[in-house]
Amino acid sequence: MTKLYPLILLCFSIGFCSPIFSKNLTLDDYLQDTTTQIRPLNTAAFIKPKDAGTLSSVFNLNFTINSILDNSYFDVIKDDYKTANKPQYKIATLPNITIQLESEGEKIYPKSTAFAPNLHPQWEWQISAGKIWQENHPPYLTKIVLPFSLQERNANCTHNGYMVLAKSTEKNGNNWRGYFQITAETCAYLQFDLAAHLKVTTTQALNSFAHKPTNQSPVFTLDDLKKDYPQLNTQNLLPKKPTTNTTSGLVVNGKHYQISCQNRMGEDPYCSQLALPSYSTAKSLFAGTALMRLEKLYPSISKVSVNKIIPQCDKESWENVSLGDLINMRTGNYLSKKPHVDENSSRMLDFFLAQTHQQKLEMACSMFKHKSKAGK
Repeated sequence: MTKLYPLILLCFSIGFCSPIFSKNLTLDDYLQDTTTQIRPLNTAAFIKPKDAGTLSSVFNLNFTINSILDNSYFDVIKDDYKTANKPQYKIATLPNITIQLESEGEKIYPKSTAFAPNLHPQWEWQISAGKIWQENHPPYLTKIVLPFSLQERNANCTHNGYMVLAKSTEKNGNNWRGYFQITAETCAYLQFDLAAHLKVTTTQALNSFAHKPTNQSPVFTLDDLKKDYPQLNTQNLLPKKPTTNTTSGLVVNGKHYQISCQNRMGEDPYCSQLALPSYSTAKSLFAGTALMRLEKLYPSISKVSVNKIIPQCDKESWENVSLGDLINMRTGNYLSKKPHVDENSSRMLDFFLAQTHQQKLEMACSMFKHKSKAGK
């Protein structure tokens, strides 16, 4: 007991101690015993073993999935807005997930890969295509690994991880169990590692669905890039801090080269299925394309005043602001000319937290007054 005193004193001095793990537990340990104290695993745990088999029949089930909080792991790395400490956001819990999965060989597909709105106060969830296999050693698990993501409601911060669903094919092995972990994100202000057991129930799906991807281009490796451009120093393209970089790559002459893809627990074996946010890229591309289409249908519409298209925007602030000015972010409506002041203001925070289209529209029209000539 006396040997533990320094450790106990250290725990009190820093105010926190991680659980003490008696051995290096595996994914199978987590799946077989929901009372096990867990922590995130190396990404190698989610790769299909070389000796694993492929299911002989098509797999098609509906899954209902909930996280189990007992013995879960949650380590906050960065939390600028202290949301992890606010119980109303339920940061460390998953939304209720219901999804249909269907297999084709070793691949397994969700019926939808879109982010799913739900009643969770913080997260929308997304599941990508993964793998399914049959293990050839006790307890002879049928195992499904799915890349999945949590995305912040009304924002674009995306947290990535893996979900594992498994059941034994031995006698009385009909109960599904699950585990998930999140160890990566594309988010500047909220970063964490999270792992927990899952409660899993299933029903037989009645209908099949089309799930073969049709819009994926081939992905080439860093070695391919070296061969294609031997004069290029590819080492300069590697991230300086891999654990803080989700993925990187480039497109040259129509070829997509993947440079890196990793998380805090190792190389990502499902990088092609990784959900990534695009932030203002999507906003600019969508709005720009939409205005170009409108311009083709209704010539010179880009010169029409915003208040004539959107009646919620008052005449005083928007009469001399055209749709073209709006798309170029040159409205003349602002709070401050200094960089990031408007973006970081309490008004913008209220806008991000607004839940309905009507709320956002009213705020967008009224939150900043017209201060200078539009288009400048």
